[in-house]
Amino acid sequence: MPTPDAALHALQRENERLRRAVNELSTLNEIATAIGTARDLNEVIHTIVQRSLGAVGAEQGLVTLVDEANANPMKTLIRTTMDSGAYTAFRLDESLIGWMQIHKTSLLINDPHHDERFSYTQ
Repeated sequence: MPTPDAALHALQRENERLRRAVNELSTLNEIATAIGTARDLNEVIHTIVQRSLGAVGAEQGLVTLVDEANANPMKTLIRTTMDSGAYTAFRLDESLIGWMQIHKTSLLINDPHHDERFSYTQ
């Protein structure tokens, strides 16, 4: 039989898990509603990126199209920033996008100007 403290801790963890699940479902519902009422594709994509940034607590996000048959294969379709004022403005460049393309995964960088994987000039 768990101690009262252990049982309380387990309930707190479960409440937090349920809170996250409700937030995720709420975000998905907002996205579905936005898609249903949107007038064009760019509006849909912009809404998805904005809601996704809010859901994961990110400051910036973008959708980049890749056309390897083109001389300039990468084209930014949507670039969005959250207006929290708590970040240093940073424009993602091709080295970050290239890294994600090579590794086929997302990239989380809390301090891009000092990340050892990339060198930047300011």
